[in-house]
Amino acid sequence: MFLDVVIAVCAAFAGSGIVYALFRLFRRKPPKWVVPVVAAIAIVGVTAHLRYDWEHRSASLLPADFVVVERLSTSTIFEPWSLIQPVVTSLLAVDTMSAKRNQARPEMVMVDLVMLRRADDTLIIRHVVDCAAKRVAPMPAEPAFDADGLPTNATWREGAPDALFTAVCPAG
Repeated sequence: MFLDVVIAVCAAFAGSGIVYALFRLFRRKPPKWVVPVVAAIAIVGVTAHLRYDWEHRSASLLPADFVVVERLSTSTIFEPWSLIQPVVTSLLAVDTMSAKRNQARPEMVMVDLVMLRRADDTLIIRHVVDCAAKRVAPMPAEPAFDADGLPTNATWREGAPDALFTAVCPAG
């Protein structure tokens, strides 16, 4: 976040400097309002670019065994352009190398889901994925398992992204 501010300030100075230099090149004095307006436009433009580019930069920095399964976006009146094209502020990725399979229940896979959020902490939460029933459950802090190795105190939910099942479930 601090770097975003530094980049925005640099863009403001660069944009203002270029406009001021162009006026000086043509031996004209710029109106008093031009330099601040150009600085403001540069700040808004760079900030919008950084917000939209965060998704691509973050996804490209993930290890090869991480698969992005969902992109969560937001829009706000304070960023009117986001009402047209929402800004991705969170990425949900699955660490496919963390997958553990139960031999007694091959349709069950335990994986780490990683939630990357812009300007916030990254969360890593272990989940159990039921490939047959298309449902997921976060692993409780103290899991209890039955004789088949299934978690007995898990809270199952449906509606997980299809990309999650594609990434972790065996084909077929």
